[in-house]
Amino acid sequence: MIKILNNINLAQYLLNQLNSIFPDNQKISNLENVVAHAILKIEYNFEHIALPYYSKNNKVFFNHLNADHYTVFIYYCSNIAYNNGDITLASKLFYLNKVLHSFHCMYDTELPNIFLVTHGVGVVLGKASYSNYLVFTQGCTVGANGDWEYPDISSFVIMYPNSSILGNSVIKSRVILANNTVLLNEKVPDNSLVVGSHPNIKIKEIKKNRFSQFFKI
Repeated sequence: MIKILNNINLAQYLLNQLNSIFPDNQKISNLENVVAHAILKIEYNFEHIALPYYSKNNKVFFNHLNADHYTVFIYYCSNIAYNNGDITLASKLFYLNKVLHSFHCMYDTELPNIFLVTHGVGVVLGKASYSNYLVFTQGCTVGANGDWEYPDISSFVIMYPNSSILGNSVIKSRVILANNTVLLNEKVPDNSLVVGSHPNIKIKEIKKNRFSQFFKI
């Protein structure tokens, strides 16, 4: 794996950002271990991504100055800190992602091992059931309905800009949501392109494989 900063310098870089945004004089410990764990998750995730700026010289490439890369990295750090029982660090990392990238995904939300955020400004990801090979683009929302029911999202789903999956929607595999599509308590079958907003949606069969543009499959 190729990185611009090694793990120690990356941890210091992240620490500087946290102390700048949250100047509460509270000591942050164990950040190097969190970063090291996050980098392992980054390497596994990115080795499945087909986009050119995720590899360099035939190796996985992590660039902390690429906002999409860094969004995923901070999410991983927040989730790892949470699973380690450090809620204060997890909260700061979650908040930092909102400040830097307008990316809202709570530290206790379990995203899959393989997913892609591209042009990720304004993404809101709630506590749904997620599977591998998901693509989130700008303005996407995954959230609950009025009864606090969350979606179940299978593998190979692309959410194009400003699309939403809400409520107890069940999204099967190889599904694409067109721009501005809104699903609420919907059941979407395999191999579907979804257009429109609840309750006026149209489901069409996918005729072109878009997933290989994003993932090595």
